[in-house]
Amino acid sequence: MTTYSTAAPIRLTTRGRRALFGLGLSVVLVAVTPLVSVFAGASNQVIESTQIAHSITVQSGDTLWEIARSIAPNRDPREVVWEIKQMNNLGVGLVPGDKLLVPLNN
Repeated sequence: MTTYSTAAPIRLTTRGRRALFGLGLSVVLVAVTPLVSVFAGASNQVIESTQIAHSITVQSGDTLWEIARSIAPNRDPREVVWEIKQMNNLGVGLVPGDKLLVPLNN
């Protein structure tokens, strides 16, 4: 006589559900990443073709405040100094001979 047994239903533990969710999320991210990079590349091309800054060489005794006032005399120097710091990832000081990106005069 042959006896057949039915398999018990599969039950996922909390750890298993988390692992399955992580796997699904990974698959989605892998599928979406190329699309994001295509759109990011398109926006970078627009930025590269539109000139938003030019380069200057820091002279001995130059300060960010003086540079900001000279390149944008009609704007608040505090805003221009902030933009220069952001564009160049500057900390505190300037070194003569360094090249700085500065915003175009608007």
